[in-house]
Amino acid sequence: MDIPKKSRPKKWPVLRIAGLLILAGSFTIAYARFNSFSSTEFVARDNLVISEVVRADLVREVRAPGKLVPAELRWVAATSNARVEHIILDPGDAVTQDSVVMTLSNPDLAEALDSARLELNVLEAEYKALEQRLQNNRLNQESVIADVQSQYELADFRLNANQELSKDRAVSEISLEESVLQEKALQVKYDIEQRKLTSLISLHEAELAAKRARVDQSARALQLQQKLFDELQVRAEFPGHLQDIPVEQGQQLVKGTILARVADNDNLKTELRVQESQVKDIQPGQSVLISAGGNNTRGTVRRVEPEVQEGVVIVEVFFDDEPLAGGRFDLRVDGVIQLERLDKVLKIKRPVFSQENAALNLFVLDPGGDTASRRLVRIGKTSTNEIEIVDGLAEGEQVIVSDTSQFNQLEQFTLR
Repeated sequence: MDIPKKSRPKKWPVLRIAGLLILAGSFTIAYARFNSFSSTEFVARDNLVISEVVRADLVREVRAPGKLVPAELRWVAATSNARVEHIILDPGDAVTQDSVVMTLSNPDLAEALDSARLELNVLEAEYKALEQRLQNNRLNQESVIADVQSQYELADFRLNANQELSKDRAVSEISLEESVLQEKALQVKYDIEQRKLTSLISLHEAELAAKRARVDQSARALQLQQKLFDELQVRAEFPGHLQDIPVEQGQQLVKGTILARVADNDNLKTELRVQESQVKDIQPGQSVLISAGGNNTRGTVRRVEPEVQEGVVIVEVFFDDEPLAGGRFDLRVDGVIQLERLDKVLKIKRPVFSQENAALNLFVLDPGGDTASRRLVRIGKTSTNEIEIVDGLAEGEQVIVSDTSQFNQLEQFTLR
């Protein structure tokens, strides 16, 4: 007889439900991780420039290109209308103050020089003749005075004698009165002749002074003509080297035409071309590093031109002690102007497109260095390659300083 077995309760619905729940949870987690993975932007670390925030001294600098120019430059110009007869020296030749660069010709100057010399000779001869004539007039007047003086002294002697004789009645009253009148008349005449001599001397001096002025005027005219004639031999007038001769042989010149440029190649200065946006803090006296071709030396800002030309300002720099080795006129150089030194400030490498005293959005790496998040950072003063951090960053943090404009729509991204 078959005994029926008791049936066990079926457990498969519970296990199946549990398996389904586990599968659904795994799917949810996988989907979330996949969704997270698909929404994260990955950036190659090698394509970025990363700088660490450090606390150190910040030297504010301005870099600018420039060139060497003569500290002293002279332009030689034509002093009269002329024609270029012969060019003796060439640009680059060394010259002294008396070196003849070229010769000019002007027949009118030679004629004017002869005329001026002849006029001076005539005036000098006239002056000597006048001087002799006036001397003779003075001698004649002195002779008249001497004659009147002798007559006056004789009359005075007769008057004294008649006065003595009249005491003894040896002479008449009429003769005595005549002696008195004659003595007085001669005394007046003598005084008049003396005044005439004094007036004659003053007149002679005035005439000689007027004549001498004409002689001096003619002498100066002769000196001018001589100088113009001598300057047909064009001299360098300055020791150094010829930089340029902008005329040609046979060329007709007018007064004031530039004939040559002379500079001292041993006495050079630097002209830096600084962008107008960077020149506001540059002042005379600041130290400058000048370099070219692997050589460098130091200089000092001497002058900052007040005007802006084509977006740049010319800054003149003079060498401190030693000139730049291998330096020559028009040599291209680089200059680094030291503005100031800030002690122990937070700083990083200068990000692209950064401006002084501004707020800047930078991507800052997390402590692990895997994720970069956008952060607002306030920067202070800037240098050529570094900036001061005022707020928003701490020492030791890492910041992306290369161009991140392509990530403007992102708040963070992952580095790989």
